[in-house]
Amino acid sequence: MRRQDKLKSIEQYGKMYVQKYLAEARKRHEAIVSDPLEALAFMYGKVFMRGRRDGVSIAFRNRTLAALQKYNTLQDIDPNGLEAYLHNRGVNNRHDRRMVRESISFITNDLQDYNCNVFNWAVEAIQRQKSAEAFAALVSIHAIGNKLATFYLRDVTLLEDIEDSIRGEDYGYFQPIDTWVEQVTRTLGITDEDDQSKISVIKDKIIRECLAAEVSPLLFNAGAWMVGANAYSLLLERL
Repeated sequence: MRRQDKLKSIEQYGKMYVQKYLAEARKRHEAIVSDPLEALAFMYGKVFMRGRRDGVSIAFRNRTLAALQKYNTLQDIDPNGLEAYLHNRGVNNRHDRRMVRESISFITNDLQDYNCNVFNWAVEAIQRQKSAEAFAALVSIHAIGNKLATFYLRDVTLLEDIEDSIRGEDYGYFQPIDTWVEQVTRTLGITDEDDQSKISVIKDKIIRECLAAEVSPLLFNAGAWMVGANAYSLLLERL
């Protein structure tokens, strides 16, 4: 199979990712764009998933969201009391608690023009080709690094179907690189062993190969994760 055909096959798995992992967000889309707390919940579904078992990340995310249900609006949150409140509700990781405090502070102080809706802010930034600014704002929040910021921006774009707004040089802001994506790209010959620790090089090679093959770099990225993380279950589905 030609590499272009392989890239298109991975892109199809990216479409499967959208159908499977963004289905709930599609159902709740109206709430996400109208309710800042729902928008924050969508964001937390991405930025809690860092360097640990998914079950642990999901548990701390769910405890955080349950704790925030106490408040009617984000503006009602007392930042001085939030640390202890989250800890008492089982959010035991100090990095998570600081990320929550700083993300809410960013939203309530900097996104008032968006009614404190972090989803609508991201959508507008992408559509206005200000992805670099959005990325910089996200990574300025404690514990949100390159991978999580790009994960969030990628899924906002896929959910809204606004990839056409992305300029070629900005595609790197939508390419989360984790073990699965790196392994799939290396297996396909897009990258090699020397690229393993060079995230920017991996991103550039993925983007260049995808655009040359007329494949969505975002769907390829999501598809590469889908294949790597779910290879066993996907194999069973084909039996």
